[in-house]
Amino acid sequence: INAEYMGTSSGMAGSPPPPSGEGGGSNACADGWERERVPRPTENIFCVTKQSYKNWYQKYFWSKDHENYLAASTSVGPASLSVLREKNQIRVILRTSQGFEKHILSTKDLSVPWYRSLFGLGPSVEAILHAIGVPRDVGSRLKYISSSRLRNALLNMEEQSLMCFRTYKFGCIYVAYGQASAAHILRNTQGSAAFEEFLDFLSGDPERTRVVLKDFKGYAGGLDTRYDADGPLSVYVKYPQQQAELMFHVSTLLHLSEHDEQQVDKRKHIGNDNVVLIFQDGDEITDPHILFPSRQTHVYISIRVEDDPCSGRRFYRVAVQNKAGVVRYGPELPESLLFEKGPPFREWLLAKMTNAQHASRRAPTFVAMISASHTQALRDLAERFC
Repeated sequence: INAEYMGTSSGMAGSPPPPSGEGGGSNACADGWERERVPRPTENIFCVTKQSYKNWYQKYFWSKDHENYLAASTSVGPASLSVLREKNQIRVILRTSQGFEKHILSTKDLSVPWYRSLFGLGPSVEAILHAIGVPRDVGSRLKYISSSRLRNALLNMEEQSLMCFRTYKFGCIYVAYGQASAAHILRNTQGSAAFEEFLDFLSGDPERTRVVLKDFKGYAGGLDTRYDADGPLSVYVKYPQQQAELMFHVSTLLHLSEHDEQQVDKRKHIGNDNVVLIFQDGDEITDPHILFPSRQTHVYISIRVEDDPCSGRRFYRVAVQNKAGVVRYGPELPESLLFEKGPPFREWLLAKMTNAQHASRRAPTFVAMISASHTQALRDLAERFC
């Protein structure tokens, strides 16, 4: 289990109006997709926390005297361990094929044999690993490595592992009134006033609601920044809550291929996004995964405008569909499924999308691939330094 992925959500929904409430009951589909429901109070919900994207090795280990260990083969595969012994606690980073685990152990909770205490050695590596529930054989196979080059390699590995918490790409599809086929939907080159207002709201920057892609220096999410091959503009968000950059593949802004009915150029971006927003002017599309099938997309978040004619306030109705295997994640939906337009809804939506991306990466489709990547990186380290 990757300790980066622990946490529960408190929810950040805006205050919805009482009318037009829709239940949040479970809505399982036979084709492996499920309509997200309002969770039970006792249900465990995954959320990204500040610990998820903190540079632990750089911040706590790098400039201090600490221990690094490597093993090419253990019962959990290749492994790496970093141990920082502080006055009353021990910081631990364990790297395996399952990811990185970060722990803080109190020294008073760890037993130390008298002969180690006699020489001021403190808890053994085996005792530290036992305290965090690691199989006994791992400690016996880990080899202490003092190389400064290994420190550089571990720092680089941490930086690479945190990129998924710093850069995100999402799909965003506009559906006009009466449109029911992907071919028609993907040919839209502009949206309604309500959709353009939503994109402005999503950007969060009234002075720069769209970014010019040519020579763009931020995270581009795979969009061309030299020749306008994917269109001249896009929606880009700086998300300070996670110190992250978000790029949206907006169907109306991506390059339109006039003679391509399937719009392959648009699909190659949106179809490779784990999370896709669908803004609907008309009736709800109940099965977006059928209209826009993709092996990569695991979450669809559908949004419709519902204005209150009495007060003139704008609300958004939200529905979420998750592919089988996506773990429950927050922040949760309110029972009414309605949000008033405003900063609380924008924060809820950005948190929902970023959490959805990480939750989808824990689905079977991605777990094996990510595990293989971790395994190969650790094997490379072991071959270089053991």
